[in-house]
Amino acid sequence: DCGLLVKVIPEFSKIVSQSQFDRYHLYTVDEHTLRAFNLLKTIDSEKKLSREFNLPKLIIKEIKNKTILYLSILLHDIGKGSGGNHQMIGANFAEKILKFLDVSSKEIEEITWLIENHIIFSDFAMHKDIEDNSVIRTFTKKVNSLDRLRSLYLVTIVDMASVNHATWNEWKAMLLDRLYQKS
Repeated sequence: DCGLLVKVIPEFSKIVSQSQFDRYHLYTVDEHTLRAFNLLKTIDSEKKLSREFNLPKLIIKEIKNKTILYLSILLHDIGKGSGGNHQMIGANFAEKILKFLDVSSKEIEEITWLIENHIIFSDFAMHKDIEDNSVIRTFTKKVNSLDRLRSLYLVTIVDMASVNHATWNEWKAMLLDRLYQKS
């Protein structure tokens, strides 16, 4: 509310109060982003959450570098409203922002990968037959490491659960959990 985030990350001003016109997003892009960030903090805390967050609470404990996870969430939708593929545009914005913040090149690589790919987990879980082993193989080839799988799973959970209270449910959580476990 005081504009501090925009002062530190001027690119954030592009998503402040930006409406999303679809049937899922209840919040503006900036509010959705901050809700996702706060949900990640809650998952990472000792606070009790509903059971669809049981697996995320276990997995976040296995994350070696949580800075990557938090910065990925903060910047995952930074490319929205810029025209075109918001994941690719956002990854380009994020690279510039992260260099300015003096983030290591290895961390930048992981964060931009997560931003570029932050929709694939939900796409596979919601739109493909995750009981088909060839689908799982295709997905795991794209993800390519256990660390990325963990981080991408958590990014997907907090992204989806922060869109609208009415759209997040146990069924979606179960599909994401199943894809994670099979992968």
